[in-house]
Amino acid sequence: MYYNFYCNEKLLIDHFQESGEGNRMLKRLLAQSGLPPDKCADIYLQKMDNREGLYYDRFDVIQDFAERSTGVDSLTKLDKISVYKQDVDYIKGYIKDFHMTQRETMVLFGVIMMCRMMQTDTLDLTTKYKIQQFCSCFGKDITYKKEEMEHWYDDYHAPIGLRKVCDEYGALLRVPCEKGFGKVGCRYVYPGYGLEDKTILKQYIVTQNRNRLDLEYIFRDLGLDGVRFCGRCGREFKARSGRSKYCKNCVDDIRRKQTRNRVRKHRDARKNDVTQ
Repeated sequence: MYYNFYCNEKLLIDHFQESGEGNRMLKRLLAQSGLPPDKCADIYLQKMDNREGLYYDRFDVIQDFAERSTGVDSLTKLDKISVYKQDVDYIKGYIKDFHMTQRETMVLFGVIMMCRMMQTDTLDLTTKYKIQQFCSCFGKDITYKKEEMEHWYDDYHAPIGLRKVCDEYGALLRVPCEKGFGKVGCRYVYPGYGLEDKTILKQYIVTQNRNRLDLEYIFRDLGLDGVRFCGRCGREFKARSGRSKYCKNCVDDIRRKQTRNRVRKHRDARKNDVTQ
């Protein structure tokens, strides 16, 4: 897909023919590679999908890249993804305080991970392309919609769940962008970006086969799916459904007390019947 996010785009170009991506993606990558137009054209003609056997004039392709090329190498080149304990604790704190849904937890996790990978406290989701690229990291679990505000000119597009995460929970700061052509979203600032605890929980090595960013896999591999905090004892537990409010020990204890209460009421009712 054109919107897939790759951790190492240089690695993707080197193995592009095995990636299953289309010509549109290849053009975008080469335009951002900083290579001269003629070099971009040669790589494109070599690696592009031309299963129909069409003829492409090299001069025309060079002219196309002369217009597209940025002249600066802006390819993402990550070799590993690190997950810090501080960030996971930050997320769990908001799950505990605000009982966030799994979708809200996932988008918060996604913004934080993207900030870490891009080495900035602010994630730019100002255009529809960037929003779609962010959502593609979660497969089908995360989509986006238009958030309608009080005034029509304040409306914006965002992944579902981010509005609550920012405006109600305050876990992220939402910064509306200046209105302009193609600007439909916002920027999101992670207040806990400064690393006070550099403990790394897990690291994921970027390889050719694990180049496409799969935030949903990392989210579940860390055990963040279904994380809840018991409304009775406050302990962390794994919820089997979105309705779960209590850990297993507390559920068992509550059921035992409910059973004792029912038995006592039944006995009291029978005693009353006998005396009458």
